[in-house]
Amino acid sequence: RQDTTGSITVFNHFVVNDTIIRLEGLVLGGGEAASGPGLLATVTFLITDTGRVDFYIVSSDLRDVNNDPFPHDASGAVLFVNVPPSEFNVISPPDGSLVDALPGDSIPLVWEHSTSVYPGEGTAYRLEYSTSPLFDTPDTRTYYPVSDTSFWLMADSLSETDYYWRVTAVGQVNGFERAGEPSPSRFTFSLVPTAPEAFDLVAPGEATKIDLTLSATAQFSWQVAGTQLPNDTMTYELEINDDAAFTPPPALTAGTVETTTLDVDVSGLPHGQWHYWQVTATNRLGLSTVSTSSRSIGVYSRGDLNQDGETDIGDLTLLIDHLFINFTTPVNDFFFPAADLNCQGEVDIADLTALIDLLFINFSMPPC
Repeated sequence: RQDTTGSITVFNHFVVNDTIIRLEGLVLGGGEAASGPGLLATVTFLITDTGRVDFYIVSSDLRDVNNDPFPHDASGAVLFVNVPPSEFNVISPPDGSLVDALPGDSIPLVWEHSTSVYPGEGTAYRLEYSTSPLFDTPDTRTYYPVSDTSFWLMADSLSETDYYWRVTAVGQVNGFERAGEPSPSRFTFSLVPTAPEAFDLVAPGEATKIDLTLSATAQFSWQVAGTQLPNDTMTYELEINDDAAFTPPPALTAGTVETTTLDVDVSGLPHGQWHYWQVTATNRLGLSTVSTSSRSIGVYSRGDLNQDGETDIGDLTLLIDHLFINFTTPVNDFFFPAADLNCQGEVDIADLTALIDLLFINFSMPPC
């Protein structure tokens, strides 16, 4: 049964348990002048099921208005009914893989291209990732439309845990969808522990003796600790210890600073003995690196020969004994610099005179 209205012929008939439909008496391109290659008419079928239908013209007999045979090249066709974009796979990271990255790195999510079976219809993608395989947690993120077949995640935005991700291809005209396989895919994310790079000390040099009569502070400096972390911040802590192995507690720690130079008041360190210093660099992840080497320093005061923190008659007695009586030298690396009051590089009668002058006459330390 057919109803004909103008150039449109409507068949109110469903094909059931059969594979052939015969159309007769159709008026194709009514009122149109046909000359040369081109589209004469479109025959539209209403399909009541979904899926792919292979449709072929078994035979055809087209005639013009004079009932003369009309040459044509009509051939088989394929009907698509509610068909989603083509199957595709999510590729990287592989399902169940471990992904390590540095903070600041980008992690690529990659999948295959999916195409629509409908002419002229493009395909876009919906990307979702979450710490839940059900994609029902607050940290679930959805991006749509994604036009490319890859998407980059910033490592800084991820936690060290399992992540689930899925990609859905969406036809941009008909809106039919297909999920890539597997769906979802899982990867385990972890940050690469990246401590500051190696660095070393600059000054003071090894076995530096600091004269407190010149200054109570000493300037310490060290190299910049390199980093692989983008937008990293580096802080440094100076430690001075009486033990070369830096056994706690330290004798002195300087506050955390972001510079590589620090002036430190060392007057509180015990006099006349060696102390050891090193620097620890810490990055924004809280990971630390200790300077490649450590160095020794010592503090003393000119005139304080016995290293008891004061210049008095006991130091005068020690110097007289050294110069004129038993000529002994205390077993102490700081006796000579402390006894060399005039900074001439040797301990002699001039230093004794300077010490007497300091204690009993003008009470001033000779300049160096």
